Amino acid sequence: MILDETKRVKDPRVVASVLYEVATGQGRGRGNVKSTAGIRTWRTVLLSTGEAPVVSYTQDGGTRARCLEIRGAPFGKTNADTAKMVQELNLAIKANYGHAGVELVRWLTRHRSDWPRLEGEYQSLVRQYCQRAPANSDPAVVSRLAQYAAALGLAAVYAHVALDLPWEFRDPMDELWSDLIVESSDAPGEERALRDVISWAYAHAQTFDGRHFKGGETNGEGQSLRMPPGGWSGRWDSEDWKYIGFLPPVLNKVLVDLGYTPDAILAGWKERGWLLVDNDRIRNTTRQRMLDDRPHLVAIKREAVQAAEGPEEEEFEAEDKW
Repeated sequence: MILDETKRVKDPRVVASVLYEVATGQGRGRGNVKSTAGIRTWRTVLLSTGEAPVVSYTQDGGTRARCLEIRGAPFGKTNADTAKMVQELNLAIKANYGHAGVELVRWLTRHRSDWPRLEGEYQSLVRQYCQRAPANSDPAVVSRLAQYAAALGLAAVYAHVALDLPWEFRDPMDELWSDLIVESSDAPGEERALRDVISWAYAHAQTFDGRHFKGGETNGEGQSLRMPPGGWSGRWDSEDWKYIGFLPPVLNKVLVDLGYTPDAILAGWKERGWLLVDNDRIRNTTRQRMLDDRPHLVAIKREAVQAAEGPEEEEFEAEDKW
């Protein structure tokens, strides 16, 4: 089953619902006037495209562990030659489809006696992928994803044999496996979103109360009282700061502009303990002093910012290095 372009979905919850139902492999139990209706089941592979990872629409860890996320341009460089090749490929597929899958199934039925051997090769691939996973990855997630990767890898091998394809075989997982595990460890993009938001904050530092020092009249601490051209973004002290505080509408817009789903990202940040929050199970905010008021701010802790930025590089001494 192929669903193209997640951005066309008006309600992100629909994407999460589809992921859950496809992954569980069965419909909901329903009753009728006489008894319980039969539950339909299925086995399928869902292919989906979009600018943002499809799993960014849900915080369900089980669903995320059932998805293989691949980021990047599938045909390499974006130029005139690539555009021509993609157009020709698209036309060829539209003119010739529905044949390869049937031929692969026929080949498998003709080689039924080889099925036990194929099953052994599948289990061997699963073990190989588990062993090749990065050391800091989640074993439970790796084990589940390895099963999907092995199914794809084995299908690629025997599709090449059954269809007698005219090019040299390359295991599609050789280059993708490590990237797939990395994507699954941060499936909703919480770490990427944090790094992107921090970069945005540095680029717009003067829109934060506490770092707006230039131009206009100043208060007793030397801070400017003139509003930045685009308005205030929040509060971020210049020294000994404990958090970067965003006004919620500002942060929501930043996340959307960066291609993220704010509700999912903020829920993940809160779950990881990256946000400074008041004693409120619902809100992702805290009330803090900003200018002459105490608005609700989404306050990203300094420890989270430092962890996202990575270890600080060794400082260079001017007389030795420059």
